[in-house]
Amino acid sequence: MLQFVELEPYIYITFFQADEEKCLAKSKGRPHPNISLALIHKLRKFFRPHNYKFYDLVGEDFGWADD
Repeated sequence: MLQFVELEPYIYITFFQADEEKCLAKSKGRPHPNISLALIHKLRKFFRPHNYKFYDLVGEDFGWADD
């Protein structure tokens, strides 16, 4: 998208690296709802092509499940 308006890319891998000192412990944060396995598969299938485009954009495969 940035190439279209002739701008230099500004997304770097360091934007996606967690700061271990700032991350919340597993006991913190909001509880996650129970989601059916069928819905998880449906969402992964839907987002798969978008995830791969993102991997190409940032030059990193984050290994998100795509089953």
